[in-house]
Amino acid sequence: MGIHQGIRRVALVCGLVSILAAAGASVAAAADYHVAQGGSGTACSLGSPCNLPTGVAQADTAGQGRVLMAAGTYNPSGGLNVTAGIDIGPEPGAATSTIHASSTSNVVNITSAGAVLHDVAITGSDVNTALRLLGGTAERISVTTTGGSAACSPEDGAILRDSVCWSNGSGSSASGIWVIPPGASSPSTGNVFNVTAIGGHSGIQLIADSAGQVMTINATNVIAQGGVSDVSTEPSGGGVTRLNLDHSNFSTTSGATITPPGTNGNQTAAPLFVDAPGGNFRENPASPTIDAGLVNPSLGALDADNHARVQPGCTGGLAKPDIGAYEASPPTSAPLCSLFTIGSLKLNKKRGTGQLGVSVPGAGQLTEGGKGLKPATASSSSAGDVVLKVKAKGKKLKALNRNGKVKLNLSLTWAPTGSSGSTQTDKVKLKKK
Repeated sequence: MGIHQGIRRVALVCGLVSILAAAGASVAAAADYHVAQGGSGTACSLGSPCNLPTGVAQADTAGQGRVLMAAGTYNPSGGLNVTAGIDIGPEPGAATSTIHASSTSNVVNITSAGAVLHDVAITGSDVNTALRLLGGTAERISVTTTGGSAACSPEDGAILRDSVCWSNGSGSSASGIWVIPPGASSPSTGNVFNVTAIGGHSGIQLIADSAGQVMTINATNVIAQGGVSDVSTEPSGGGVTRLNLDHSNFSTTSGATITPPGTNGNQTAAPLFVDAPGGNFRENPASPTIDAGLVNPSLGALDADNHARVQPGCTGGLAKPDIGAYEASPPTSAPLCSLFTIGSLKLNKKRGTGQLGVSVPGAGQLTEGGKGLKPATASSSSAGDVVLKVKAKGKKLKALNRNGKVKLNLSLTWAPTGSSGSTQTDKVKLKKK
């Protein structure tokens, strides 16, 4: 080996060691901070947990890390402020914890774009907004407020998904989602996916009341239901509001610049819940919101109950998300698909045959039969279109050859894998030149 090659190799090795050392230092700095109800430790270790504000403060100071919550109800004095890109959620295997506060501005206030809050419940009374997101992500959160307080406020690029925001009260601010721009003139946008927003006033309420304020909410797969109106905007004083909804459920509106009900994939039929007065907003099996959502890259992987977010409504069917926080059809309880759609017949007049397109909902076998018809089958491994050949036989074939045309009555049976399926009939006409 030459001198220069040796020097270069040593330099590369030293550089690699430095990179690995820096990476190791970064990984080591991403500590876990264990907190417990009534925790009094200062190390925030598993053996000596601290209280929730102390754990969050230490993680904020480090700029990273996980705050792991033991099961219980936490009552941070003055609410909880999150200022760094940290992760807050339950200890592995722990039950959902609750964060509660009253007579304060916010129960939880997140101001970092990198922060993640997940799998907790938040309750509040006499607060401005229980969960305020000035950036960051909150997912699988259950937020309940009373006394006319707003539940959730996603702003400044924040993402709120797979969550319930319920303002169980009355008054002008009693909305599931209630937002007003945080600055005097800075535009602000909140992004909401698969949220069930319920309020005594509105499901979603948007306010911009000063010149230069622009407040936008983009909502996909959202249920919005309110006592005054399902969704409302209140621009005034030169402020601008934009409420963009797609594949969501709402029927009544108040204000301007709101996607009209029944357009853009939105539905107006009332959602059906298991027990709305009791706060159980899981879908009733007959709810129109089931399988009515849109697949979007920004959807969460899990629903509010930690079920897979995108599922088929029936075994073997096309996987689609529901509208709202919950996915109503876990695969273990979903029925087998049996519905199919008969398409058009493509004729081959030279041969006197045809090809019939049929849209099937999943894996299974389609069988074709009928008097004067040669039987045919087609199999499918997933939802999509299959093609059956239509060919006459016997007296029907002789009539076709003699007259150049013949009518046939078809019986089509779709059998999903593991089920007897269903049958439909159709009439077709074959032609031959």
